[in-house]
Amino acid sequence: MHASTDLQPEPIAQTTASSAELARLQQLSNWYEKALRVSNIGLYRWESANDKWFWSDKVFEIRGFPKDERYVNPEAFYARVHPDDRALLLAAEIACKNGQAPLNAEYRFILPSGAKVQDCLGKARISSRRLLSLVNDLIDIADIEAERIVLEHQPFTLADICHEVDRVVRPKAERQGLAFRIDNHV
Repeated sequence: MHASTDLQPEPIAQTTASSAELARLQQLSNWYEKALRVSNIGLYRWESANDKWFWSDKVFEIRGFPKDERYVNPEAFYARVHPDDRALLLAAEIACKNGQAPLNAEYRFILPSGAKVQDCLGKARISSRRLLSLVNDLIDIADIEAERIVLEHQPFTLADICHEVDRVVRPKAERQGLAFRIDNHV
């Protein structure tokens, strides 16, 4: 797994908003929820000052915990971190709590079946970039609809996109016994 505090949601300030602004926020929220489902990732938040943890439903599933808030705590979590990785992860957590560095540590996690899960950092980075790109696209669509944005052309190569898709999708397809192929003559 890869621990990070980069995706912590900001607190929502109370403001007076028009019904159009509220509708736009609801639409963006719906798109964001859809993007999370499509990307098949979980989100969590750690409030280091008071050691409070919050997990999305997908995090419970990924980590093999029953969906029960009793498991959202350091003791239950560290019991499943691979023994060889606990000290390094704990040191990174302490450094984060002390304001010395953001929490950014790679570690292995043991599932209830005994299987070890190690986050593949490269795939995670590609997936997170794609999710961020998707969320930004959704925001851009809303801005385009509200006529607040000007479109610009950006060059890209289809080969680069295909390579990234192949790198992320092929292993998952193969694990499920599926054939995966990208035709090069597109």
